[in-house]
Amino acid sequence: ASVARSTDAPDAAMRCRSDGTACQPLAVGDEVAAGTMLRTARHGRLQLKLDDGTELVLDRDAELVLRGDRARSLRLNRGALQADVAHLTTAPNARMEFPAGNLEVIGTRFVVRAGADRSSVQVARGVVQLTDEQGRAERVLAGEEGRVVAGQKVAVAPSPVVAEGFAWSERAVATSDRPTPGEESTEPLRGLGELRAKRPGQQDERDGAVRLTKHAVTAKLVDGVARTEIDETFQNDTGDELEGIFRFPLPPDAQIERLALEVNGKLEEGAFVARDRGQAIWRGVIQNAAPRMPKPVDEIIWVPGPWRDPALLEWKRGGRFELRIFPIPARGSRRVVLAYTQPVPSVGGVRRYT
Repeated sequence: ASVARSTDAPDAAMRCRSDGTACQPLAVGDEVAAGTMLRTARHGRLQLKLDDGTELVLDRDAELVLRGDRARSLRLNRGALQADVAHLTTAPNARMEFPAGNLEVIGTRFVVRAGADRSSVQVARGVVQLTDEQGRAERVLAGEEGRVVAGQKVAVAPSPVVAEGFAWSERAVATSDRPTPGEESTEPLRGLGELRAKRPGQQDERDGAVRLTKHAVTAKLVDGVARTEIDETFQNDTGDELEGIFRFPLPPDAQIERLALEVNGKLEEGAFVARDRGQAIWRGVIQNAAPRMPKPVDEIIWVPGPWRDPALLEWKRGGRFELRIFPIPARGSRRVVLAYTQPVPSVGGVRRYT
């Protein structure tokens, strides 16, 4: 195995003997032999490429052993690991052990989280077989999460946050991963999404110009259906009137029920319109706000009234949504309320809402 990328810090990742002794810092390009234990610090992440083409991303504060006594075998002692496993017809299936169980994989992509007495796996592609300490096994398919707790059977359930579970690995080794001394990590909180802003008519998005100052969530579960309402306020810290773009994940089986934007102190309820018409109305608003920008080739629609302060919610690929809000006034704020429903099936007599 070789180190493909690592957080830019001398103590971010270490390699040790299999018993955890004789540890040394890891750097990009270093070769890692079978039988090595890898450790990441609280501010470190590590990306590895194995000889069989498998790619691994080890999260912060994690410990992984590349076992030398069995081909394509790993042991995750603690922390989170994202794996994109190469499918080889002439080699044994990859195997991973962790506290309370193990899993066998066939060409797939998944995230494993290991704790002292419980572990879980979220599968984005392919299938894994999850086995507990008693040898009881269950298959975990794409879009599902399998959990194993010491002394209990394997539990498998649909996972509405599979894409979200991979978000940390996609940001894994940015040099900004390491916070400066005395400063907390700037990694977005789980589930809050990604917030950007730009001036009307411009393409370049600004990072940090608009921030989320309120994030309140209310959830109710009735007859196996959960209704989630999210109330958020965005603050513009610049001297420019901006368009806000908020990208966030929703469960794959979610149904949008409500979208409301505060206008002059009152929540204006959104309306469902055809996608093309909604986009045309949005372009009309932006064109009116930035009259010097070139006239778009696409159709625009200018609708007087509350549409002049619009919010546009669109589904994107991968179970992600994009919410666009305009205007967010200079040194001002805007409030938006979004609600959706989703089924919460019973698995083993337990309903799990995330």
